[in-house]
Amino acid sequence: MSDRPIIVLASIGRSGSTLMQRVLNSNEKLVIWGENDSVVNCLAIALRHLKIRMDRGGDLQRDRFFQGMRNFWTSDMVPPIEDVLSAWRKMLIGLYSSGGKRWGFKGVDSGEELVGLMDRVFPGVRYVFLVRNPLDAVQSFMSHEYTKSVASAATRAQDWSIRSEFFRAYTLAHPDRALLVRYEDLTLEKCVEIFCHVGETPDLGRISEVLGNEVGGWPLKPLCDSDRNEVLNYCLPGMKTFGYTS
Repeated sequence: MSDRPIIVLASIGRSGSTLMQRVLNSNEKLVIWGENDSVVNCLAIALRHLKIRMDRGGDLQRDRFFQGMRNFWTSDMVPPIEDVLSAWRKMLIGLYSSGGKRWGFKGVDSGEELVGLMDRVFPGVRYVFLVRNPLDAVQSFMSHEYTKSVASAATRAQDWSIRSEFFRAYTLAHPDRALLVRYEDLTLEKCVEIFCHVGETPDLGRISEVLGNEVGGWPLKPLCDSDRNEVLNYCLPGMKTFGYTS
């Protein structure tokens, strides 16, 4: 099962990804790591640059080089893409598959590029996409001094709009791979549906314990009018799509 990772992605942080991680980890056969999407994002960026090298003749340069033609332009020479993907596959399994368990990770800063890479490296991947009312998610961000300092309400709102729409479109196109869940709908019944989607057996007692034990979080402060307007400016069409009111 180490070749069938489970990836939990939220449109932005403060959307329930840690809760979803804890729910999945209630199954002892799984190990869902924390926000390790940055590792895979680095690989996705590297793949993008490798493709650029390929478009500049990297394949031809490599073939000519290994045919003995060494005295020519080789700055774009790269290994075969499939060899690169195979190496990354082995690396990720070795890094994350603790004791041969089925593994995964959660992320809050990732979208289309990460999904595109994981689809190529792990055809058996399963995604759980999370969205939350952006007014509530951004309010939570802006209520803490650290998270408030990382990005503005406008930046968070733009991220929400882009990723939530990608999640929706991808789920419609690949219902076998992806399940889109609203944070507000994370009930015991929905968690059972999620376990069925990823092909694992839920433990109702343990899931109930997780849902009943709130961890993390901080006191909320009212969202100021300017931040609220930024959220509505970027997110209102998507909010309507997901059944959120302003």
